[in-house]
Amino acid sequence: MKFKALPLVLALPLFLVSCGKNDNSDVVENGKTNFEIGLDDSYNAVITGYNGNKSSISIPKKYIYNGKEYPVIKIADNAFNGCSFLSSVKIPSTIMSIGKDAFFGTKIYNDQKDNSNIYVDGWLISGNEIGDTKIRGIASNALENFSGDLVLNKEDVTLDDEYDFFSISDNAFYGSNITSFESDIDFNYIGKSCFKNSSIKSAIFNGTVPYFSDYLFTSSELETVKIPSTVWLLGVDAFRGTKIKEITLDENITHLQSGVFQDCSLLSKVLFKGSNVSFSASTFKNDSLLEDIKLPSNLTSIPSEMFYNCKYLSNIDIPSTVSYIGGQAFYGCSLLKEVVLPDSVSKLTYQTFGECKILKSVVLPKNITLENKVFYGALALEKIYYKGSQSDLEAQTVTYDAYFNANYIYYYQEDLDNIDPTLKYWHYNSENEIEEI
Repeated sequence: MKFKALPLVLALPLFLVSCGKNDNSDVVENGKTNFEIGLDDSYNAVITGYNGNKSSISIPKKYIYNGKEYPVIKIADNAFNGCSFLSSVKIPSTIMSIGKDAFFGTKIYNDQKDNSNIYVDGWLISGNEIGDTKIRGIASNALENFSGDLVLNKEDVTLDDEYDFFSISDNAFYGSNITSFESDIDFNYIGKSCFKNSSIKSAIFNGTVPYFSDYLFTSSELETVKIPSTVWLLGVDAFRGTKIKEITLDENITHLQSGVFQDCSLLSKVLFKGSNVSFSASTFKNDSLLEDIKLPSNLTSIPSEMFYNCKYLSNIDIPSTVSYIGGQAFYGCSLLKEVVLPDSVSKLTYQTFGECKILKSVVLPKNITLENKVFYGALALEKIYYKGSQSDLEAQTVTYDAYFNANYIYYYQEDLDNIDPTLKYWHYNSENEIEEI
C-alpha cells in the first residue's frame, strides 16, 4: 500500500498531540486527532498509527484534510501494534480492510491470545478457522494457516446493520492450504492477494462482489471460478499463473487490468458475452494453449504484449473498431498464418508480429506506419496485401527494418485505370475472399 505524504501534526511529541484530542468521533481533522492518517492512491483515508493513550477508541468514518472530507476505509498493517493499553475498539461500517498485525500487542489481542481465534469488534483478526463466533470481516493474513474447504454463508456471519456488507481484507488467505471457497454473501470488498499463492482450486461466489481485486488468485491452484454478474473489473494479475482451462466473462465485465490471465499455461478458451471491453497490457501473455478467442465487437485497443507467446493462437479476427495495436501484441504467436488489419489501424510498432514464424500474409490498410521491426522473425511472410497503390505506399512511413529478413512481395489493391504490368494486384471477390490478379 502506498500512501501520500501528508504534513501531519502527528509528528509532534506525544504529549503535544494527545492532550485534549477526541478519539471517539466519527469525523476527525488533520492536526486535531491522535490517529495517524494517510491517503492512498485513490484518495481514501487509511489509519496508519495511533499516538494517543486511551484504552477505548472509535475508528473515525471520515477524515478532513485541507477542508476536504475523505472516507476512512482501511486500517494499515501494524497500525495499533504495541498499544498495550488498548482494550476496546469500535470499527465503523466504512472500514473495508484491516491490515496484518494491526492490533498485535494490544490488550484486546493479549486477552485472547490463548484462544484459537482473535476478534476485534466483530472482525476475525487471527485464527486457523472461521469458528462459531459470527463475524463481519476477516483481517489481512487472518487465515493464512487455514486448511481445507470453506463454505461461508450469510447465516454464519453478522452483517453490518448500516450497510449490510461483509469484507475480506488483503492477503486474508495468502499462502494458505484452503482448497475451495463458496459463499452466498454480498461482499463490498475482497482484498488484494486474498488467495494468492494458496492451494485453492474452486471459488464459487453466489452473492455479489463489486470487482475482483489485484492479485486475487495469483499463482494459486485455481481451476474453477464462478464470477458474479455484478463484477465489472478484473484487477492486475487477478488470475495470473492459475490453472484455469476455460472462462466465460459476463457482459458486465468491461475492464481487464494488466496481466489478468498472464501465465495461465492451461487456458485454451475465453468467451466474452459483452461487446464493450477494454484490455491492458499482457492480458493473455504466455498462455501457450490459448487457441479459441473471439474479441469483443466494439474493442478499440489491443495493448502491448496482449497475446505475447500465445503459441497455439492460429487465427485472430481483429474488429473494425480497433485503432491501436501495441508493441509485441502478437509476438511469438507461432501458429498465426494470416492477419487482416482493419482500416482503423494507422500504426504498427515494436515487434507487433515478431517471431510469428509461419505468418504468410498480411492485409495492410492504406494509411499505415510500419516501424521498429514490426515483423521481426516472421521469416515465412511472403505476401503483403496493401489497400492502396504503389504511390500511396510510398507516401507512408515504413522503416527499413519493419520486415527484417522477411522475403515478401507487395500486392496492391486493384485499380483498373492504373495497371502497371510489373506489379502484382489483388481484390476481394464476391465472397469477400482475397483474390490475386
